[in-house]
Amino acid sequence: MTAPRNITECLVGIASLSECDRKLLQTLEPERCHYPRNSVVFRQGDPSDQLLVVESGQSFTCRYLEDGRRQIIDIHFPGDVIGLDELSQPHHLSDLTTMTDASFLHYDKAEVITLFAWSPGLSLLLFQVVSRGQALLKERMVGLTRHCALQRVAHFLLEVRLRAFRGDIPGAQITVEDRVGYDTRLKPPTVLRIPHNVIADALGLSIVHVSRILAQLREKGLIGSSGHAITLVDLNGLKTVAGWHTADLAL
Repeated sequence: MTAPRNITECLVGIASLSECDRKLLQTLEPERCHYPRNSVVFRQGDPSDQLLVVESGQSFTCRYLEDGRRQIIDIHFPGDVIGLDELSQPHHLSDLTTMTDASFLHYDKAEVITLFAWSPGLSLLLFQVVSRGQALLKERMVGLTRHCALQRVAHFLLEVRLRAFRGDIPGAQITVEDRVGYDTRLKPPTVLRIPHNVIADALGLSIVHVSRILAQLREKGLIGSSGHAITLVDLNGLKTVAGWHTADLAL
């Protein structure tokens, strides 16, 4: 499987597109930009005049609180379209920072809006994309407000797997490996490479707390971990701990 080459390839996996709609999307000409690790692609308050498609690498959107703490809002993987939630906003509501070397396809937002307004099929697709994001957001909000730290971390790992698992796309920072000694309940196990401080800032926990929770999950035989590599060993066990029961978010 290869990295998405344009916005059409990113959207066809969500809903079927007519040949006419495909041709319309192909008229959009993006600008490809490359960013090294830890680059700020845009900041909160910058003009929101583009939609970005993640071509390779891993990044996150975040906001900084008055006391300097960081709240990570979302993590982005190859194939994600960034900015759909800001279509009606003149300025960005958060920062976008790369976690790895990354490449993005930049599309002019005004051109995209005009195209989607002209086509009923593309308008429906937009609703589907936004509603999919809303479903994940609702699950995350419930977890942050009602679940204990153990449930929140387990749910986070499952959500990352759901969103990031795209085969062997270069730069996706998620791999599937056959590892000798790991439980065969998940064949083969999924390996996520997410820094602990990113998990902490996404869930409102301290790095120390995240490390303790990962140790608990490891002791339960649900994950394996080494450095930033977290191996999901028992998917059903993680679902039970996380309270992952939403059919729309089936793995």
